[in-house]
Amino acid sequence: MQIEHSGLSFELTIDTTNVWEKQAHKHSFFELVYIKKGKGKQCINHNTIDYKEGNIFFLPPLDCHSFIIEEKTTFVFLKFSDQLFEKSNSYEINTKNWFDDISYILRNYNKTTGNIINDQQDKDKVIKIIELIILENNNRDRFSSVIIQGLIIGLINILMRHIEQNIYRTAKPNNTKFNLIIKHIQNNLFNNEKLKIPFLANKFNVSKTYFSEYFKTNFGSSLNKYILISRLRVVETRLLYSDFTIKQIADEIGFSDTSHLSNVFKKYYQISISDFRKKGEYQLLKNSTLANCSV
Repeated sequence: MQIEHSGLSFELTIDTTNVWEKQAHKHSFFELVYIKKGKGKQCINHNTIDYKEGNIFFLPPLDCHSFIIEEKTTFVFLKFSDQLFEKSNSYEINTKNWFDDISYILRNYNKTTGNIINDQQDKDKVIKIIELIILENNNRDRFSSVIIQGLIIGLINILMRHIEQNIYRTAKPNNTKFNLIIKHIQNNLFNNEKLKIPFLANKFNVSKTYFSEYFKTNFGSSLNKYILISRLRVVETRLLYSDFTIKQIADEIGFSDTSHLSNVFKKYYQISISDFRKKGEYQLLKNSTLANCSV
């Protein structure tokens, strides 16, 4: 599998073409794809969907994708890395801490394929922001980097609104407090201190003795199980869409060692990590319906 790298913190490409010549590939950066004109099919992680004018797709690092073009298409590719949010000159703002807090969700949100924004008002906003980024990128001066940084921050916050709405669907839609608890857990999934019941109970004004029952009543499973399953979903994405070793994954997710991760994984999936990785990649390839999506 080819992994595309970029040495830049931000890169904008506009491409009008009748034929997609790249093989299916992954990147080491975030990429937003805006279909300005045209139609066809996109393959994301070996799932195939139609695309058309106005669609917006968001691809975290290590998502595999390619296109089959049915009608001449103008693509706008907006690529950025974590470095964009680090202050590199006196005009830029250091937003690294903000991006660190949300990057977990951006990297690991539900990877159901498709147009990420369905609300027309927000879609119009994103398209306007993209057009402003294009305009600023074509007429750069010493202020352009901070202006583009600010525009991308606005764009990401709109994306986060829709990603969080998808997360909230797992909870009761009218329970604002519980939705905020789910959001907090997802934003702090690897921070054990902020996931302890005393911290959560105090932050969300729920009795410590009642919190476990409150969570289970609203979600249908225990807090510990929800956290564990959420972490295992990250393990899944790492096994299927990265070249990380099991030790690297265990260290990142917060398991004490590879044996601990392997035992927990096998308990819940009824298959070893190594077999899951082999079988998972095989199934992804087997389920691909487009020859151009083969890897």
